[in-house]
Amino acid sequence: HGLNAKYLGGLWQELSIGWGDEQTGKPEAKQSDAARKPSYLLDGLRVRWRAAKPADAALLAKEIAQWQQALWRFTSVGHIGKLGGPKAWVEPVSPLTARQELKLKMPTSTDGKEVVLYLTAGDAGDGREQDFVVWERPRLVAAGRPDLLLRDVRAVTQELAARRERIFASTAKCLGAAAEASATPGPVDAAKLAQKHGVEAESLAAWLDYLGIGAGGPVKLGTSISRKMESASNYDFIKGWVGDDALSVVANSSDQHVRIPGNMKPRGIAVHPTPTLSVAVGWRSPAAAALSISGSVQHAHPECGNGVAWSLELRRGNTRQRLATGISQGAKVIPIGPLEKIAVQAQDVVSLVINPRDGNHSCDLTAIDLKLSDGTREWDMSRDLSPDILAGNPHKDSHGNADVWNFYSEPATGSTGHVIPAGTLLARWQAAATADEKAKLAEEVQKLLQGGAAALPKDSPDAQLHQQLTSLGGPLFAPGSLAVRGDKPGTPDSKSPQPKGTDNASQAIGLDPSLFGKHPNGGGIEPASLCVQAPSVIEVRFPADLVAGAEFVVAGTLHAETGQEGSVQLQVLTTKPESASGLRPTATVETNANGPWTSNNRGVSHATPIIVREGSESRKRIEASFEEFRSWFPAALCYTKIVPVDEVVTLTLFYREDDHLQRLMLDDSQKAKLDRLWNELHFVSHDALTLVDAYLQLMEYATQDADPKVFEPMRKPINDRAAAFRKELVGAEPKQIEALIQFAAQAYRRSLTDAEAAELRDLYRRLREQELPHDEA
Repeated sequence: HGLNAKYLGGLWQELSIGWGDEQTGKPEAKQSDAARKPSYLLDGLRVRWRAAKPADAALLAKEIAQWQQALWRFTSVGHIGKLGGPKAWVEPVSPLTARQELKLKMPTSTDGKEVVLYLTAGDAGDGREQDFVVWERPRLVAAGRPDLLLRDVRAVTQELAARRERIFASTAKCLGAAAEASATPGPVDAAKLAQKHGVEAESLAAWLDYLGIGAGGPVKLGTSISRKMESASNYDFIKGWVGDDALSVVANSSDQHVRIPGNMKPRGIAVHPTPTLSVAVGWRSPAAAALSISGSVQHAHPECGNGVAWSLELRRGNTRQRLATGISQGAKVIPIGPLEKIAVQAQDVVSLVINPRDGNHSCDLTAIDLKLSDGTREWDMSRDLSPDILAGNPHKDSHGNADVWNFYSEPATGSTGHVIPAGTLLARWQAAATADEKAKLAEEVQKLLQGGAAALPKDSPDAQLHQQLTSLGGPLFAPGSLAVRGDKPGTPDSKSPQPKGTDNASQAIGLDPSLFGKHPNGGGIEPASLCVQAPSVIEVRFPADLVAGAEFVVAGTLHAETGQEGSVQLQVLTTKPESASGLRPTATVETNANGPWTSNNRGVSHATPIIVREGSESRKRIEASFEEFRSWFPAALCYTKIVPVDEVVTLTLFYREDDHLQRLMLDDSQKAKLDRLWNELHFVSHDALTLVDAYLQLMEYATQDADPKVFEPMRKPINDRAAAFRKELVGAEPKQIEALIQFAAQAYRRSLTDAEAAELRDLYRRLREQELPHDEA
């Protein structure tokens, strides 16, 4: 079979431990205590090996490979020995931990109604004694919202369902109050306005916040682009504001059409996004008005790239109303508008936003233009900005108003705030000019929310609006506005009205709040945490619209008193596991942190680590078993490349790592031969001397952009090795002279006479006296 006899024999003996005398020929009772000692990891493998047939070999090898990946990691050879760096090419890692952080992005619902998770606590294959797990404060985390504890999900869901009914029933009245508020200069007293229109203050506040009415202060835009560019492609009349990754807003102040390399029109404006950031020019309204808006978008580098996605938005408070959207690819000019009677309030912002498509910003320079008019005044982007774009950001307009034009970026995945889809009943309500028209549209919005959108096409604007406003995670029902965070599990704040009744569906959501804060034996734990004994699988159902875009976060550990000698494995799954019993091989995850190249940026973590208490006997027992497994199944027997190439600048010219090969497979004569070959390589290559120069070059390189201190501990060993090698060279000179005389006899094809040998030695001596180096002499 072409196998190594030493390793085969040792492995056979190791896997045969505990096998009866009928198989091994040795009575079980005569086996040593060490042989009979249980092994957490190897015992299961032994059982499966004994029962296996030749066809099962691949499965056994796969199991071993999984644990090799969990218990070993490969490092970078080129910097072995640096401060804080790896000690070897193959290093042991441990999948043991005392506490595990688990995060799971909530999946998309398959039925549009529910998302189901399974909190799985496995017994790690050694029984359930003392396997008491604490799921610490499981919760939903989403941007822009307070965390929602799993303990409170059921109560919050019930309250949101009741609140939805109340808000929908008062939609028309709330929109009437909102219309009055939008026409009122200055701050809005929501409580008095709600009382006047006969609606709940909480419902009206939600609508006002969503519509951006009475939000107070100017609209908050993204990150201002702050770095000035004085010229581009040697054209000093091309100036603008720029950032990293080609982010830019630039202007051509001349009458020339030039390329930079994209097209820059005379007196024109162009912008460029990044792979992750959109770029925008925003016009901030100096006063309330009804506007006519028009403009254009044109891909300015049409020969390449996949074009851009663009949108024209009206932003007010926390809300964005999308007025127009599209794709620009190729040289065709995409017209915008004209859009008529767009009502704006003072400090509202009209933004033209350019996004990269599919994260590809190659050749995304885009020519843009925007014109706005209130009937008496006009704002022209190109005319206002092209002469002196660097005058400021924000930039004044041609009428003397300060801070009107804004150049900024924001995440390309979408900014904060809610988008009111263009063409919807609510968008038409916003644009309506008369009170009667607004009242009629408000009634239609209420009918849409109460009656549903089943009769509408799924991609219609009003269907999108219905989905947005009826979602429990939507702008009208954000869980952050509820105070379901009492000291007792599931206790809502007294100010939050509770539903009169609950149905079976709502009772199936989340978990029973009474399960939290309790130990299975009756003791108490942290009020928002959950304690179970493994093996355990807990099914948790969530409303799909409540958890959309959220992340489930929890930490798991063993209970301090009753789990001292336990061992468990924890998972948060989207499919129900067949069983929570047994030991599961844990996959490793390699990470590379951002940092100087001199730092040890590589890290490793385990997907399903084994949780044990620090200092426990269980931890010692399991780690000893891992070490036993590593001794028989190293991830690699030796480093075969000899010359490492895993670092650009290396301190290892030749690398030897063959301890496992020698220990498991080689006899004494083979080990001696291997040592001799390595010694010859080092001697012939003079690598000990070459490494001194390499070290000095690396230290000089490291001082430029990194931390050379991490290599300082290597200086003395490198210099000492070089000094020792120089002595070795001097000590080898007599042997080399004798070898040369023997070679001369082969060259002469006869034995040398004593006189001839003496003559050669005398010649060498005279050459050295003339200060000729040994090799040349």
